[in-house]
Amino acid sequence: MDLKLIVGQNVKKLREDHNMSQKELARLLSLSRASISNMENGRQNTSLESLRELSVVFKVPVTTFFDGCEGEES
Repeated sequence: MDLKLIVGQNVKKLREDHNMSQKELARLLSLSRASISNMENGRQNTSLESLRELSVVFKVPVTTFFDGCEGEES
């Protein structure tokens, strides 16, 4: 599976687990709602800075966003 899609799915799951809208998350990260949507749907790369900010918002390690990548061949 595409890394962008895996990261996006994990962002979406955490956002939904925290009962947060895309708009709310976008505001916290100083991004547009469209950027959050693109991130969650694997249509754009997520920067390391955004991953760090997401880890702070959701209180999880950055590695959480890569759950589902383990054991994949390059």
